[in-house]
Amino acid sequence: MAKIPIQIGAQNFATKTDAKSHARAIMARHAEAETIGGADDLFLRDLVAIHPEAARKIGSGISHFTTKLDPVWRKNRHFVIVRTDGTDTDVSFHICIDGSNDRRDVFHALRHAVAEQVISFQRVAFAGDILPICPYATKPKRIHGGIFTRFPRVFALSAASPIFPMPSVNNEAPPE
Repeated sequence: MAKIPIQIGAQNFATKTDAKSHARAIMARHAEAETIGGADDLFLRDLVAIHPEAARKIGSGISHFTTKLDPVWRKNRHFVIVRTDGTDTDVSFHICIDGSNDRRDVFHALRHAVAEQVISFQRVAFAGDILPICPYATKPKRIHGGIFTRFPRVFALSAASPIFPMPSVNNEAPPE
């Protein structure tokens, strides 16, 4: 695959990967809920301007940027636009750089549609001292901070689809 250069505002990047690395570095420099200022703020304003839904994201105008942990999965940090009217919205630097992706959007919607069920299942499954066994991978599953550190695709499908039965909390194989 050819390397595609990208320009964001006045900054040129040799590849999209370089641009994403720059955005990650900005996130790493700032603590959660800290107001992002200076050159980092200017870069993020230029980045949001190329978002496929920039007008909706910007809304009444950008007051400032900050970061926060994903409120559902508590795993990934996101940039947050705080608007001039006091409202806020998250913004993905991946979507800004890569553009829209129907497949990613569908998976994101499906993941969030079953989020409460998955988290509830995880809390029950990991409440005891025995690790549950995934009946499909036949390996114990571990969690960190209440969420799976690796969420195998087949296990994710079992939680999201009636085609695959839910594994039992007491480590028994699902009914045949």
